[in-house]
Amino acid sequence: MISCQDRRFVIVARQRQAMFRFHGGSTMRLLLIISLVAMSVAGNVARATAAADMDEWQTQVEKAHDALLDTKPEEAVRIVDPIIAAFDAQNTDNTKDYFCAEGPVQTLLLAGQGAANKRNTIIMHGALCNALFIKGFALIDLNRSAEAGAYLERAAAMAPLEAHYANEYAEWHKSRRNWQKSFDLFEKARDAAAYAPEKYRPEFEARSLRGMGFTKIELGDLDLAEKYFRDSLKLVPKHQGALQELDYIKTLRKK
Repeated sequence: MISCQDRRFVIVARQRQAMFRFHGGSTMRLLLIISLVAMSVAGNVARATAAADMDEWQTQVEKAHDALLDTKPEEAVRIVDPIIAAFDAQNTDNTKDYFCAEGPVQTLLLAGQGAANKRNTIIMHGALCNALFIKGFALIDLNRSAEAGAYLERAAAMAPLEAHYANEYAEWHKSRRNWQKSFDLFEKARDAAAYAPEKYRPEFEARSLRGMGFTKIELGDLDLAEKYFRDSLKLVPKHQGALQELDYIKTLRKK
């Protein structure tokens, strides 16, 4: 018989599987031609791969995503490995910052960040970060969670305005019971949700808030945990995971 605490982890693991989303079509594609406005903000922005390579990366990432949906994580890894290897082989200059951006707003913000830090900024095709994310996700499905963390971390670091990657990396730390690190990443994901496509924004932010609530329970702050879960329900009403956690908080307060 599993405990109430262990049951929470089983429920959350199932919810994590249901949360996998793929940013297909135009929402996944990076704005490949940076506008003159962006260039005036940061003249040191560059593109690191040819358009033909980017299109091929996009095609392969979509195939890897389909493999994951078909519960073929080994095939997904096989598909994305050449993309990651090509990037690692071609971009070895550690004096440059490499980012993935989704759309003109993220591109401008990351370009401005590079200019402020006086760093050469390379804006990569979004398929690269999707490849990193898919490999991390697939490795978890292959029961190779320890290896997955490095790829989820890279995806989150290279796409700091992408809430989905930060949420999944936070989940990885949560699964390893690194509560404070997990909370910090969920909090970062909540802030990044403001830059997500409008149709994904409530779901991403609510997921971050649920993660923040979960980790606050483990850190012993039930009042804040309750607040985060209730805030999440304002964005995604009647979410069963959030409601179950609120019930769990009630049981803890009775002890």
